[in-house]
Amino acid sequence: MSDTSHRFERQADLVPQSRLQELLVTVIGVGAIGRQVALQLAAIGVRRLQLIDFDHVEATNVTTQGYRATDIGQSKVSATTNDVRQIDACVEVDAVEDRFRPKMQIGEAVFCCIDSISARSAIRTISCPDSASAKRTIGKSGSTSASKPSPPKTRTYSNESNGTPTTARCSR
Repeated sequence: MSDTSHRFERQADLVPQSRLQELLVTVIGVGAIGRQVALQLAAIGVRRLQLIDFDHVEATNVTTQGYRATDIGQSKVSATTNDVRQIDACVEVDAVEDRFRPKMQIGEAVFCCIDSISARSAIRTISCPDSASAKRTIGKSGSTSASKPSPPKTRTYSNESNGTPTTARCSR
């Protein structure tokens, strides 16, 4: 077995492990993109993942989404959970075999990786209520005006290795 004690050494200045260890990350949709996102999140050290998808692996998913032939018939969240655990057995995975629903509890960081544009829009509205895009209003004269969107919320944290403050956009 190889030594993994230096696993995060190359990314330490960019991705503070202390921040990743406390963060719950939600991936909605674990098809072609969402599956890869989940695997990369596990690889960079996210400790708590929530995977949400209602679908099961089909033969065509082996070609297009990186699943294996042995995954056919399994739920996508189950197959992805198995691969996440191959990368890092210590990752806590909440595998939700269902469609995303507005009342679901989600993490502080959300990756929306689904095909439907209308569903993406609905999820964004729910998970990021303060970051709505500019709204258009029509006045009595028929003229239109656009209101400016509010700036994204930011969080500042200190990089453990050198104490440099880093600002990140808030995902919610």
